[in-house]
Amino acid sequence: MIARGVVTAYLLFLLAPVVMLAIGAFGGLWVATPLPEGVTLRGVDALFADPVLWRALATSATVALGALAVNLAIVPPLAGALAVRPGPMLALVELLVRTGPVAVPSGVLGFALVAVLAGPLSPLQGSLAVLIAAHAVLALPYMLAPVLADLGERDAAGLLRMATSLGAGPVRGFVTIVLPAARGGLIAGTAAVVAVSIGEFQLTNLVAGFLNRTYPLLVADGFQRATGYACAATLPLVLLAFANALAGRSIGRPKEQRA
Repeated sequence: MIARGVVTAYLLFLLAPVVMLAIGAFGGLWVATPLPEGVTLRGVDALFADPVLWRALATSATVALGALAVNLAIVPPLAGALAVRPGPMLALVELLVRTGPVAVPSGVLGFALVAVLAGPLSPLQGSLAVLIAAHAVLALPYMLAPVLADLGERDAAGLLRMATSLGAGPVRGFVTIVLPAARGGLIAGTAAVVAVSIGEFQLTNLVAGFLNRTYPLLVADGFQRATGYACAATLPLVLLAFANALAGRSIGRPKEQRA
């Protein structure tokens, strides 16, 4: 009974901001009152009529897909090498993956990149390539952790030995046997990378140039101008996060569970 109450309270705590955003998006004048006065579509209309915001959304999508591509190129071979030959390095990487996002916040990473780009690399400052690289580094633990967990649970080293004993080379055995064993981790990591990149603000605010403003930066600017517009602009981020989580959960399940 107590556990059910705690879970209910937690769900209400999570849903309350979403409800308030919906109220703000479709509410009228909202100044020093518990709820807005009346209902209006001005915020939604302004959202659809703003080309700058949609350009920022396209930039966010480009950065997220770029960061995902970088992670998909790096994580599978890295995780495979660590899982096939477990040892002190695997333990160290797992520790860094678990503690990195907490020990090194995105703002710290952003200041480090600003310092690096202040020298000979200053022409790259604010470019789309730097933004993609920054998001790829930030999201790397979120892709690496579930893939390592999947490979460790399925004994990647044993799978590779089995494949090579049956005549497959190391590369073929990894691609055809070991890597598919991490399918669930790759799907979960993909969902996490996209979610982290699309919603990231602190790091992006430090390294993004004026021509590469992402969606969260434009939403933050919107709260300085009109609450209804900003609330309406935030709702797509919330809906995208929910859709991303549901898609990742559904695709990652075994076929019999999805059925």
